[in-house]
Amino acid sequence: MTVSQVVAEISKDEIFFFHSGGGVTISGGECFVQPEFTAAILHECSQRSIDTAIETSLFAPWKNIEKSLPFSNTIYVDIKHCDSKKHMELTGVGNELIMANLEKLDQSVLPFQLHLRFPLIPGINDADENLSALISLGERLEKVNDIEILPYHRLGTATYPLLGRNYHLKNLAPPSEKYLSERLTYMSKRNRSLLVRVGSGYL
Repeated sequence: MTVSQVVAEISKDEIFFFHSGGGVTISGGECFVQPEFTAAILHECSQRSIDTAIETSLFAPWKNIEKSLPFSNTIYVDIKHCDSKKHMELTGVGNELIMANLEKLDQSVLPFQLHLRFPLIPGINDADENLSALISLGERLEKVNDIEILPYHRLGTATYPLLGRNYHLKNLAPPSEKYLSERLTYMSKRNRSLLVRVGSGYL
């Protein structure tokens, strides 16, 4: 689809955005793999006073990211692991580029809201050290509004076979409410200034 076609489709719901306070979120995959396309859509939405948001891993060149910042009201950054070596083991890449881009977002004078999102996966990235590092990261960055915990789910189990891929976590169960509450309590005790939330609730 072209930018014009995408914006035409978005504009069909413009009246609903106006009354609900909603808007458009560009996600992916990774939206900054297509920086010109992403920036153009956000620009057109901004011209129409449609609220805009981006969900990104920040694993992209800064020049790709900065194109969209003037037209973004909210940015959600997925942080999968704070330790670069562990990040490499889990995703195939280190997190140095992600952290560098996060620092640049924090230094921006543009008035977007910045939120950290953390996919909590039992036995993978939920250790005390990583949760403490996540809190420290969020508290150090002045623009960060909050940290949103996204509990692991199994929705991908049906998709992977269709893509001819092996789902490596097929035997892993989602965290129980009790365990999720314990991990959130651990984070709240180490948190001095940030809101930490899961779903629609705040600690």
